[in-house]
Amino acid sequence: MATRRIDEQFSMQKTVTALGAVTRGFLLERTALAATVVNCTTAASGMYVAAHTAAAGAGVKVYAIGSGCIPVVVGTAGATAGVYAAWDAMNDGFSDAPALADGDTVTPTFGVFEDTGVAGDIVGLHFHGRSFVESV
Repeated sequence: MATRRIDEQFSMQKTVTALGAVTRGFLLERTALAATVVNCTTAASGMYVAAHTAAAGAGVKVYAIGSGCIPVVVGTAGATAGVYAAWDAMNDGFSDAPALADGDTVTPTFGVFEDTGVAGDIVGLHFHGRSFVESV
């Protein structure tokens, strides 16, 4: 399992929603006025990655888009160093984004993998948001 050191200056503190939870390395969505966060259920609303697992109402350290290289959990489809990362369709981590092609499906991507890994591994992700159009 590959893990990268993270510079603490890129993190911030948020609170987990009252009925939610967050998982280390998972994409998080924010709620009203960015006051609270919870594990992401749709890729389009992803805003942060959790630095550690936390229960409802607890404080959690998060990394925002543009935070440099951060540790993330690899989803079911796996991760390849140098490939764009998308939120996995199974909502269980980040996996390789589909190949870029002409088409009409917009895929949000969240950076480029530093490491290669299989489902459940922690790998480095150069975290930055972007969307591209893929073939259908």
